[in-house]
Amino acid sequence: MPNVSHFNALFVAILFTLIFGNSTVAQSVEETAQELAEASEPAENGVEQTSPAPSSVSAGQEALHAALSALDVAGGMTVDQAGEAAVTSAPAIRRLESNVSAAEAQARGARLAFYPRLDLGVRYTRLSPIDQPSFGTGFTPEQLEMSQQAVAQVSDPFARGLWTGLLDSFATPVTFPVILNQLAFTGSLTIPVSDLFLTIMPGYEAANAAVDAQFSQIEVERRSIAHQARVAYFELARALAGETVAEVHVSQLTRTRAHLETLVNGGVAPRVDLLNLDASIAQARAAQHQARVGVRIARQGLATMLHRPATEIRLNASIEEVPQVPAETMEALIEQGLDQRPELAAMEAVKTARETAIRSELGRRFPQLLVQANAEISNPNNRIIPQQTEFRGTWDLSIILRWSPNDFGAARQRVEQMRAEIEGVEADRQAIEDGIRFEVTRAYAELEALHQVLAAANAALEAAEAAREIRDRQLQGGVAVTRDLLDADDAVVRARLSVIDATIQIHLANERLRQATGQ
Repeated sequence: MPNVSHFNALFVAILFTLIFGNSTVAQSVEETAQELAEASEPAENGVEQTSPAPSSVSAGQEALHAALSALDVAGGMTVDQAGEAAVTSAPAIRRLESNVSAAEAQARGARLAFYPRLDLGVRYTRLSPIDQPSFGTGFTPEQLEMSQQAVAQVSDPFARGLWTGLLDSFATPVTFPVILNQLAFTGSLTIPVSDLFLTIMPGYEAANAAVDAQFSQIEVERRSIAHQARVAYFELARALAGETVAEVHVSQLTRTRAHLETLVNGGVAPRVDLLNLDASIAQARAAQHQARVGVRIARQGLATMLHRPATEIRLNASIEEVPQVPAETMEALIEQGLDQRPELAAMEAVKTARETAIRSELGRRFPQLLVQANAEISNPNNRIIPQQTEFRGTWDLSIILRWSPNDFGAARQRVEQMRAEIEGVEADRQAIEDGIRFEVTRAYAELEALHQVLAAANAALEAAEAAREIRDRQLQGGVAVTRDLLDADDAVVRARLSVIDATIQIHLANERLRQATGQ
């Protein structure tokens, strides 16, 4: 009598495969051979069966091929196109590109420091009123009168006139005007001679290194997003293939039921076999539904990464053509990863930026040598005496040497902080290198092992297909019961899922190896 429990096991196997992406080979070749040997013995009941319908799974390999070929849809996207589409539409890339723009703007700002500094200004000043002292002649009134009398006695008219004018000028005191409003136009040009070599040049190099670090970070993110999209692509392919296997299984059980119903109506098989088969069909349809749910989830996951509607996601995947183990040795692949991984380039760019920034900060410890030129047009001009209410221009040129112990101490603290950051970058770089070695080793070993798993899964599938065909013939010859055929059907389904799972796992392992080696 058929047992429903084997269909429960089938349902669990299909669901586990679709959700977790892991399955084992249904049975080994040796176990299948033993089962075939036992099945060749005549059944104890010796009931003569009527001739059933021809086997519907005699071409089981073609069914598996059809399941995998169904993923190759004309007009669908390839795995490379999926990776590129994910990178193009990723908001994280746009966010990093904005960081690049900010770093480039900072580098342009650092380049402006090479130019002399020009300061222009307009100044209006209101002065408070003051009592301006007058500058007299230094003669008392009596002395001035006596001098005038002496000059009047000079007989020479020319000499007398000269002395008279001179005494009149002494009699008038000298005063300066008090101007309360001043308007000045100023300009200053400063050339930081020492800073050009000690701080400005290293600072500019540090800004450019920061831009390179941002570009390297974009490349890291691009490869990470593309890798995630490619993995999601193959997970959807796994779900679609599993759905096809589930559909074939339901169709197969439905055809088996038609044949069993003929046996039951002819009185050859008990009706309870038909009831149990109906229960098994219900379980298979439930597994088919779960497979469809898994497809919707996987399709939506890929659609979300590509920022497209799930209805537009169609695959053009050649899953059956599995990638082979690379011809290079594992050590060569590790060296390739250490040479091509963008994470290491990003770490190197960050380290370069920190080192050049340290050089810039060290330059602040030395005195600054400046050349400064100033020009002023003001009304009145303070340098011109006596002051007059008119615009007059003056200029000056200075060579300045200045140093501050405060700048020295602040630069020292910043240098210590940056050196600590460089040590952290070195530690991160070492951790990344260790991770690359492990990732390459694991992916390479997985790819090698999975090829063996696929070979074993194909052998088990061939054995399961042969066992199912023999069970079908034995049922026709009356030396097997319906339960034996159903068990063989379950073994075929599990073997197909194992082949699909091993095939997808090889593609995923190859993707991990590509990611680890920086391809």
